[in-house]
Amino acid sequence: MLLLPETKKTIACWVAAILLPLIIIPPVYLCTDFYLSNCCVIIGIVYLGVLGLLFVARQGFFDLFGYQCSNWLSSFKKGSPKKYKDVYTYKEVKKEKRRTTQFVWLPFLLVGVILVILSIVFAYYLI
Repeated sequence: MLLLPETKKTIACWVAAILLPLIIIPPVYLCTDFYLSNCCVIIGIVYLGVLGLLFVARQGFFDLFGYQCSNWLSSFKKGSPKKYKDVYTYKEVKKEKRRTTQFVWLPFLLVGVILVILSIVFAYYLI
């Protein structure tokens, strides 16, 4: 069976979103004084926070910083011109790249929300 690259990427994101908490929560719970609710809320908030930052970045809010870093790094190469003529050109190139690439956010959003809900349940109903 031949899978499309988007399908492989989506499956990999689902696997990563589910396996990371399953790998991190048991050792943190068993080896520290954290309760199960604290373990779940930490990973859930990290998932949701990173998703929030990625959403903001994909909207183009950090393009000016990216343009400055790109020019700064290209200034170290001897005799090489700037990679982008101006900020507008950089923003257009990045906008086209963001339009053509798919961002898989649903698995991390769902797992993050489930972990936060589980942390609330564990905090109120379990010791």
